[in-house]
Amino acid sequence: MKIAQIETAIDSFHAHIPKSAVQHQLILDFIASEFTVFDWSINELAHAMGWRHSTLSARLNEMLKSKQLVECEHRKDRYSNVMCRPVALGTKQLELFH
Repeated sequence: MKIAQIETAIDSFHAHIPKSAVQHQLILDFIASEFTVFDWSINELAHAMGWRHSTLSARLNEMLKSKQLVECEHRKDRYSNVMCRPVALGTKQLELFH
């Protein structure tokens, strides 16, 4: 018996798009609301937002590609003290929030 795998995969893909867009906005809103912290690592965002690292990693990579976020200078993570590549709002994004 064959299954309609292609249709299921396409439906799954399209169902995922709105959720990721909502997650992008939640991340942008969170970073913009935290004025005391300029840049964030995946680990720091996971602690602060209560999200899984894997979800944040996927969303941050998408947001870096679309230039919603920019990479900052590598530094040590505030929790683990391991080197990380933090992200921040770009200057154009900052202007939109202020």
